[in-house]
Amino acid sequence: MKRLCSILLVLVALLFSNSASFGETTMLAYGPPLVDPLCIAISPDGTTLFIADYCANNAIFRLPVTGGTPTIIASGPPFENIRGIDISPDGSTLFVTDVGSVEGRGIVFSLPSIGGAPTILASGPPLVSPHGIATSPDGSTLFIAENWFYAAGIFSLPATGGEPILLAAVPPYTNYGRAIDICVSPDGNTLFVAGGFCIYSLPSTGGALSVIPCTTPLSYATSIALSADGQTLFILDSGGIVSIGPTLIYSLPISGGTPTLVLSGPPLAAGGFMRLSHDGTKLYVADIGFVDCSSVGPLGEPGRVFVLSVVPSVIQPPIADAGDDIVADANEVVTLDGSGSSDPDGQIIKYTVSFRQGCMK
Repeated sequence: MKRLCSILLVLVALLFSNSASFGETTMLAYGPPLVDPLCIAISPDGTTLFIADYCANNAIFRLPVTGGTPTIIASGPPFENIRGIDISPDGSTLFVTDVGSVEGRGIVFSLPSIGGAPTILASGPPLVSPHGIATSPDGSTLFIAENWFYAAGIFSLPATGGEPILLAAVPPYTNYGRAIDICVSPDGNTLFVAGGFCIYSLPSTGGALSVIPCTTPLSYATSIALSADGQTLFILDSGGIVSIGPTLIYSLPISGGTPTLVLSGPPLAAGGFMRLSHDGTKLYVADIGFVDCSSVGPLGEPGRVFVLSVVPSVIQPPIADAGDDIVADANEVVTLDGSGSSDPDGQIIKYTVSFRQGCMK
């Protein structure tokens, strides 16, 4: 007996980075008092940026997210060479990494976000060149990207201070293994690391590093941020270890794939660190410009802070195509083919097939 069976094919799609588009940029601060604004944090209420500038006497500035004149809340000693900044979930405390002026003495500080005396949370080995820093969602733990190329790695540290714990060591690829910037997933379970030539992920409790595949080779990824839904990474590629290429910003699914170019060219100069607003609509970038600590460089581009709008696009559902109807005898082997299916916004990761009642026993 031959029977015509109706087949329903259901698709589950993996959305890639074209699930967001990007709009205009707005300059928030340009030039003095900023010299080399390297790193940036956003207050939990989303109203204030905190910017660390290691060339402006290691100053930490406060700046409204709408722009204006940066206001100093701390500067000078004991800060020596600031490389990273983050803020506690309640907004009361800033956390700062500093590579120090003495080789082998990396430092992590805390200080009130309204300004005040810094407190040393950790100093010296195993921290040598701590850069990016991220706070766990519950505020109890700091995650630190240790960028010393002889022993780069990811460390955790209690937010109250203590002994840093190594979560993972970064392989020394061609002597340039790096851990430059770090961010944490909204649930606090996963860390993402900008590691120069690679982007890594790892459990926040520690474990093996996983390289996130990227079809476009990275020249030198120096900063990383994560979308509000935890699905899309934003990567700042500084163009090389000695700035041999253009500075670019990409977006990339956390599972990897083909990155989407977000920004190339002005107002982006040499780059720095970047952070995404808590609602996921704006990307704030601290950019050191083309300067050194003594003067504006030959290209005349001072440090700046700007914001790039991120506009979520409408997500299109996947299109299921179960192929032609099949007429077959009982017990006959048939081949089902859903290869005609597609997803306008991403990649299909799962097929589910169901049959009209009476077609199967």
